[in-house]
Amino acid sequence: LSRAEADDLMAMTEDRLITQRNIDWIGVLEQSPETDIAVAIGALHLPGKTGLLALLAADGWQLTNLPR
Repeated sequence: LSRAEADDLMAMTEDRLITQRNIDWIGVLEQSPETDIAVAIGALHLPGKTGLLALLAADGWQLTNLPR
């Protein structure tokens, strides 16, 4: 593969395995009848504008860190 082809495949993989899954999880969480929800997710789903935390905050969710 050329560098450009490899970059395209990596971008597609990131979009399908991380970004789209994050977006799909918003819908799943919104369907929950519970008001307090604990969610355990892998580290790759956390950072960035399309990370699950940013998407939840943008959707109006209140995020709270648990005490250590």
